[in-house]
Order: sequence, then C-alpha cells, then structure tokens
Amino acid sequence: MQRDVRAHYSDVTVNLLGLWEHRGNVELYFKHRYQPFNYRIGKLTEYFVFPNVKAVLNDLYGMKPKVLSDVEVDVLSLCNRL
Repeated sequence: MQRDVRAHYSDVTVNLLGLWEHRGNVELYFKHRYQPFNYRIGKLTEYFVFPNVKAVLNDLYGMKPKVLSDVEVDVLSLCNRL
C-alpha cells in the first residue's frame, strides 16, 4: 500500500487499524456500503476517507466470521480436484 500511494504522495504513513481472519466476504460489502467515502488515487480504488473511522471500525468488528456452507465446501473440494 505504501509503495502504491508513494507514487502519488511524497510523505506517506500507513497504519493498520484492524485485522480480521475469515472475512473474505467483507470487501464487496465494504466497497458497496462505503462507496460515498471512496477516495481514488490515480487508478487505485481501494482507498477511503472517513469523517468518523470509529463508526466504520465498529461496523467491521460487529461482522461475524464467514463460515462456508456445505455447498461452498463441496465446490471448493471439487475445484481442488481439477
């Protein structure tokens, strides 16, 4: 991230605000829910600016881990055998 942003800004500090395991389902939700706060940097679309980051963190901390359904497990098993 720092390398990507440094191409556009000279002084960059990246701070990790949280790390959530088993949350592969969060990205699409996050991009949809917080689209008004999206902050494009050149062609980069993964950045956001929030007036109140605590509210966003509370939302993320409240999300339950993604647990694969039986169908999803079967699909992954099938894909791994191919």
